[in-house]
Amino acid sequence: MREKQFMPVALLAAWLIMPVVALAQRVPAYPPSRQIGSVWFEMTTLDELAPGSDNWPLTWAADGHQYTSWGDGGGFGGTNVDGRVSFGVGRIEGGARDYRCRNIWGGAGLPQPPFGGKSYGILALGDTLWLWRGGDASDETLYEFRELYRSLDRGVSWQPAGVRFDRREFSDTLGVFALTFLQFGRGYEGARDGYVYVYAPRATSLEWDVHTPGDVMLIRAPRGEIDQKNAYRWFAGADGAGVPRWSEHYNSAVPAFSDPANGVMRTSVAFNAGLGRYILSTLHVSRFREHDGRLGIYDAPEPWGPWTTVLFANAFELGLVDFSKTVFFNFSNKWTSRDGRKSVLVYTNRDNWATVESEFYMRGECLKVGHRGASGIFAGNTLAAFAGALEQGADMVELDVHLSLDSQLVVIHDNTVDRTTGGTGEVGAMTLAGLQKLDAGGGEKIPSLGEVLLLLGSRCGVNVELKGPGTAAPVAGLLSRFVRGKGIPWDNFLVSSFDHARLAELKEIEPRIRRAPLFGEDLPEDFIAIAHGLGAWSVNLNKQSVTADLVDRCHREGLRVHVYTVNNPDEIARLKELGVDGIIGDYPDRL
Repeated sequence: MREKQFMPVALLAAWLIMPVVALAQRVPAYPPSRQIGSVWFEMTTLDELAPGSDNWPLTWAADGHQYTSWGDGGGFGGTNVDGRVSFGVGRIEGGARDYRCRNIWGGAGLPQPPFGGKSYGILALGDTLWLWRGGDASDETLYEFRELYRSLDRGVSWQPAGVRFDRREFSDTLGVFALTFLQFGRGYEGARDGYVYVYAPRATSLEWDVHTPGDVMLIRAPRGEIDQKNAYRWFAGADGAGVPRWSEHYNSAVPAFSDPANGVMRTSVAFNAGLGRYILSTLHVSRFREHDGRLGIYDAPEPWGPWTTVLFANAFELGLVDFSKTVFFNFSNKWTSRDGRKSVLVYTNRDNWATVESEFYMRGECLKVGHRGASGIFAGNTLAAFAGALEQGADMVELDVHLSLDSQLVVIHDNTVDRTTGGTGEVGAMTLAGLQKLDAGGGEKIPSLGEVLLLLGSRCGVNVELKGPGTAAPVAGLLSRFVRGKGIPWDNFLVSSFDHARLAELKEIEPRIRRAPLFGEDLPEDFIAIAHGLGAWSVNLNKQSVTADLVDRCHREGLRVHVYTVNNPDEIARLKELGVDGIIGDYPDRL
């Protein structure tokens, strides 16, 4: 396994360039997904190869390997200069965390291909590979034509297949560009029918950037006639029952996906069999950082829609792209879990190959989080309260930590013991031994964080709120020891704080620990930017600030929404109806 390369830390500077008003004007063309609540990218899994080579469309062949195409570089083992070709083809062997890549057509170590251009669509039908070649070079030349190629030797050589779309064929427009295939399973297993589907963004100018208004056309051909141009039909809309119509004439075609305000560019679509949804990814607004370049991810029950929004976010703010521009994004069906929840995004970052693990979260799945354990029944932040939370079916418990005089992490809410025990004094002025002599309620002692983690194990998640100064580093160290020594997964832990500087410190020390900035009732306008700057997994919000629009906005920005502190059944029902992802309450059995 290769060493993973971690993203450099970046906080808020990138967003301060963009006025909040401008960001607020950008909204997706489609309503929020009612099935997928949000998608999370685990940036600590980022892996990068092939410096100087971009694009990376992906397909899964019957031989079990994945195949890809790159542009303007040497591919795997090459650089921007070494082995540079207009485009080449590579093979990826292995699993998501132990894959191996090699060039098989062009690039470092191989002969120069006989022709140039770019490809954003590659498809495996069994072990036969197909790809769409666009143009002879880069940028505006890619609008000139799109031609289908075939390989019968698993990508070692390529020949024209006899299907070509020229710009001059589209007399009323500039035609279509960046054709891509709809991906199914291994060797095209699990396809919805006997057709091959092709998505084709419509060009509105000869500038190599996002096209506005943005329309994506859909073409299909019978699987056995993919090399017959007269077999291709354009999507011409659907009737009232959702049954699609198909036409041999482009002039009868209607977009299968459209965003008039934000535009579209290079697009990918894959069927996620576990979720039973088609997942479309495309670029919006601009491909450049300086112009608010965005990534949109959408889902639908059919290849032509109706589409709903999973993600609509600035790709640079998310931390996905550490470069001046966005290029291409697609999900690997081979590296998608059986239930469809976990996948791997394959894309271009810093003008090279990049993979990052991702997870889809479904609507209606709301974590039950015990506030200081089951603190409505037991003394909060005690072992009894945490054991009670387990008995009441909590998915996660929330707790607070301070440092004692002898630098031990102790679980207590206040910075003094006055309110919650029979003693007096500051927590930081007492040793752990001294603190544990006090009665924290019902004869319970103040536990250390280690004692709580030993009690809970991996039976539920733990949300640690950093309270006292100097807690970030020791919390990171203790959680890391439990991951290594007890085999508890990183995603079992979440660390939150109202002091966002402590979360930034935690990110520097151990970026694998998930982070959640806490916000009060007066939610700042830039709370999304703050969360992205911290690489947050969720935002933990006061119940008074939560609305349907706010939940939808957080979800399309790739953020989960956890709400505190909620005990009223009517309020719990309201928040679930809004689609929040976690509710923090004193009575876990009510949640």
